[in-house]
Amino acid sequence: MGSNSGISRLSRHLQSFYNFYISGSNRSVFFGKDFLFWGNHSTLTYFRPSRLRFHYPIEKGRVVFTDLEVNHTSVQIGEHVNGQVVLPRSLLYTKGVHLNHANRNFSLSFSNLLYLHKLQKYLYRLYPYQEEWIMADEGDKISYDRLPAGKYTFQVKTVFQDQSEGEVSSLDIVVDPHWSETWWFRLLATLGLMGILLVYIHRVRLKEKRVQYELRLEHELFTVNMERNKEIELRKEREDFFTMAAHELRTPLTLILAPLRELLHKTPTSHPFYAKLSMMFKYAEGLHTLTDRLLYIQKAEAGMVKLRLSQVDVEALLVDVAQGFQSLAAERKIDYAWKLAPDCVPVWADREKLSSVVQNLISNAFKYTPEGGKIRLKVERKEIDGKHFCCLSVSDTGKGIDANLLQHIFDPFVTGKEAPAVSTHVGVGLKIVKHIVEMHHGRVTVDSEPGKGSLFCVYLPEGKSHFSEDDCTWEESSEAVVAPEVSSVVPEMIFPATSEHVAEAKEEKLSAARQTVLVIEDNTDMRHYLCELLRKQYRVLEAENGEEGLKTAVEQVPDLVLSDVMMPVMDGFTCCAELRKRKETAHIPVLMLTAKAEDRDSVEASRRGADDYLRKPFNPEVLLAKIACLLDMRRRLKQIYTRTLLHASSAASASTEKAESTESEFMQKVWACIEANVSNPDFNVKVLSGELHMSLATLYRKLKQHTDLSAVELIRHIRMTKAALLLMETSLSVTEVAERVGFNDLPTFRKHFTDMFGVSPSKYAESGQGGNNKSQPEAGTGV
Repeated sequence: MGSNSGISRLSRHLQSFYNFYISGSNRSVFFGKDFLFWGNHSTLTYFRPSRLRFHYPIEKGRVVFTDLEVNHTSVQIGEHVNGQVVLPRSLLYTKGVHLNHANRNFSLSFSNLLYLHKLQKYLYRLYPYQEEWIMADEGDKISYDRLPAGKYTFQVKTVFQDQSEGEVSSLDIVVDPHWSETWWFRLLATLGLMGILLVYIHRVRLKEKRVQYELRLEHELFTVNMERNKEIELRKEREDFFTMAAHELRTPLTLILAPLRELLHKTPTSHPFYAKLSMMFKYAEGLHTLTDRLLYIQKAEAGMVKLRLSQVDVEALLVDVAQGFQSLAAERKIDYAWKLAPDCVPVWADREKLSSVVQNLISNAFKYTPEGGKIRLKVERKEIDGKHFCCLSVSDTGKGIDANLLQHIFDPFVTGKEAPAVSTHVGVGLKIVKHIVEMHHGRVTVDSEPGKGSLFCVYLPEGKSHFSEDDCTWEESSEAVVAPEVSSVVPEMIFPATSEHVAEAKEEKLSAARQTVLVIEDNTDMRHYLCELLRKQYRVLEAENGEEGLKTAVEQVPDLVLSDVMMPVMDGFTCCAELRKRKETAHIPVLMLTAKAEDRDSVEASRRGADDYLRKPFNPEVLLAKIACLLDMRRRLKQIYTRTLLHASSAASASTEKAESTESEFMQKVWACIEANVSNPDFNVKVLSGELHMSLATLYRKLKQHTDLSAVELIRHIRMTKAALLLMETSLSVTEVAERVGFNDLPTFRKHFTDMFGVSPSKYAESGQGGNNKSQPEAGTGV
């Protein structure tokens, strides 16, 4: 076939042309007598096709690889390409090439090193990627892009014009897969998926179990709440039962202890019945103590116990309490002594409750110490972890405590097998001791060995900073002696009165001959006993409940009301409040007598207007003394204010005798109104004018005619005068006196008291100015 470039021969076997560039513009051809004639515009070419021969070398054109390109760049020997050395040696001496995933784009150049380069054909394939041979027309470079990972063999051979083929040349090529296509990644991915699946299944099962557990827990919680509520109800009912039982025991105990005190008071010690009466009184007092302890435990569990803190001399307190057991020690021949530390400092504590702790520990020592044993009391100062403590220890040579019982010794109602030598063993005393000590931020320890004795140590921290967050009352008086809330089992005996006491009693009886006392009590026996006790000195009225007592008080207007608290129809608190509301009975002093021993009841009584509060069982002499004190204090107040107001009236008035009588009547009304409301903190001039049924202007004008004091000053002077009398004649604390005269703010009360009398209330009570200068209140209120 002729063309512009030359003459081409078609190979039917290869389906390819071989080009001979011997002449150009071969536009005509003629075949004749075994010749082919090719002609153009200038030359004639002819030859015999049958005699055309090709001479090739013996090697038949073996193909060699001449160059390798990776990512379209020729690779040199030892060159690093994408993190690997592709050709560690020459490609002529290399049987295989290892390519990573980044070098999967490559090209191979090859040649058969023959001079007939333009008349050669090549067949190649990349097996098994290419299974059929591919013709490369006069080409010597083959490229592959993005070749999949795997093992391949590149094969190439020469095809000559006589249809013969040269030797096959091959090169092994390995392409690494991407890390995400490796077997280990697929294994890890499979394991990860299986793990995720297992975790999901596990979480689903856990969720199901959790739901089942929550349902079961909710059911159990509901059941527990029901049981707890039932337990709380039962506990509350039990506590209420014990509390009410203890309260109810106080009334019969009063009817036992009060007559016994009277009998002991009137019976000489030489009488044959005196010893039996003393024993009866002793064990009745022990029953009273046990009742108080049970009540204390109930109050402690309810969080109703509060401390009344003051500076306490522990040595003096120990001696005061320990001396009460000397007679018992002498009777049982016990070596009983105490040792005091010279460097012990006073501690801030509740004297009443701390006395109870000492009494309980000493009492327990006497219970379990046999005759001829030893009991030692000791006070010393110790330092623990840089903090100073006052250590109070009680040791004995008694029976000791078992080791298995020692760890539960402070639990309530826990007792040993050994029976005490004296008293009973109920197991509440040490519980009270631990509670009181812990309230003082201290601790109590016990060291005991069976057969050798026990040692109890109470550690009380010095200072008062540890009470900063506690709800407690701070007392000004450092050594105010009050009756213990949980008293000792050793009773305080009452001895016959001396001639001086008898003379004083007769004097008081004569002064109170015309005074009336109203007794309000629902218990018939208790009411009869009180009436019988008071009838010797006073005119007595009776009432069964508060409603009847209120009616009697309004009709008879007694000088004093003695009322129980727990009564049917109307209780004592309500009755007291009603008495204070009525004008005709507001001035009557009220003494509450009850079996309720909680502090909140005492506070409630004070808020309702009660002048004093006495707990059952009571000492008859204490009751008579309180009644006499209240009546005498009321009588003195009347005398003081009468003198003060009359003196002010005479100094300011120049009118006639009739006018003076009228003015004195007005001032008596003012005085009675202020006195009736002296304990009311909300009482002021506006309330006073309303009580007197006159305007403020009229009240100020009439007061100006009688005294130089304004209405505010008059009310304040009357309150301060009553406060001075209370501090002089009673053992009430400054805080209680302030509440009695209508002051809720203690600093304000101290300021007004100091302005009027020149000294603070505490110093006034301590120095006895009320007894030495009886005319001082009178002078203080003068104009």
